Amino acid sequence: MQQDSIIFNFFTAPSELFRALLLSLVVMNFGITERLKSMENHLKISPSSSEDVFERIKRLENRILYLESISPEYLHFLEKTTQPKSGDSRETGTRKRKYSIRSIDEFINELEEIYL
Repeated sequence: MQQDSIIFNFFTAPSELFRALLLSLVVMNFGITERLKSMENHLKISPSSSEDVFERIKRLENRILYLESISPEYLHFLEKTTQPKSGDSRETGTRKRKYSIRSIDEFINELEEIYL
């Protein structure tokens, strides 16, 4: 009898594990879907039911990059850098600056004075 119950438990454990794994995936998928939906609403993107999660994330990334490119306040946080390639010292891109809390506060105060 003891041996039969061990074999029975051995064969039923994977199905219980599978059920638990499936349940956690469903919960995780629901959480991801809700977060994506929230971001899409915030960024005024209409969700498409035919897109998978990765396509939705790509659309969100593209929208954020677009908004950053047209938003003038982001220009203050970017600076041109030079990275020589084989002796060539042309400008090759942008790099984020590091700001202190104080300089960010000053920048916010300047914006408030201008726009408020």
